[in-house]
Amino acid sequence: MNLELFLCLCLSLPFHFYFGFRSMFFFTSISVGSFLCPFFVAIFVTLASSETDFR
Repeated sequence: MNLELFLCLCLSLPFHFYFGFRSMFFFTSISVGSFLCPFFVAIFVTLASSETDFR
């Protein structure tokens, strides 16, 4: 399984549950989660690469 896809799923699950239960619109939670997913992946990859640069 792709690491970025796995991170995306793990990070977006809380958003799916939170927005899903708050608004009771499952499609809204999916769109919000999928919209925020690339930002989380980009931030995580940037942090991981910067940590390796400092070492």
